[in-house]
Amino acid sequence: EKAPEPAVAPHAFVDVPLRTIDVRVTEKGFEPAQITLRKHERVRLVFTRETDKTCAKVLRIDEFLVWNALPLNERFATTFTAGRTGEFPYTCPTGEIQGIIKVEDEPAPGASPPSAGSPASTEFAPNRRDGRTDGG
Repeated sequence: EKAPEPAVAPHAFVDVPLRTIDVRVTEKGFEPAQITLRKHERVRLVFTRETDKTCAKVLRIDEFLVWNALPLNERFATTFTAGRTGEFPYTCPTGEIQGIIKVEDEPAPGASPPSAGSPASTEFAPNRRDGRTDGG
């Protein structure tokens, strides 16, 4: 039986173009509430919490190994490669406020499937409050 593909793709996708998506946390919840990615697409999600009136003071994206505080009016960025298709929630710790990351089967331009035997590891850039992930 074939093992399932990892949600976070291996390091092999470093040269795939990176797309940045801004997500605001407002009194209405996460905006946008749905993010659509393509399989093997590299993405940087930049979250900015604009209100103190929700439980979304911490971000959980379990499928992509993210659990981080969202300081008020500061940017928090996380970078990963979507390794498999499906719908994966991003939530506050209680799950009361949530959005969906939908990963579609069509591979991102320039992406290739992982090589056989590749470990399921993250290729996270440092998670930073200022939204920068370039180490500077």
